[in-house]
Amino acid sequence: MLKYIKKQWKEGLALYFVILIATIAKVATGILTVYAFDALVQMDY
Repeated sequence: MLKYIKKQWKEGLALYFVILIATIAKVATGILTVYAFDALVQMDY
């Protein structure tokens, strides 16, 4: 029983990390897109 709980916990932790990394990547991409767009707009003037 304890082995099963440990396995579930490890899988849950792995899933949490995947979601966390995906969220950070999404936010970072959003910020980079905003910065790139801002730079393009400034280059025009």
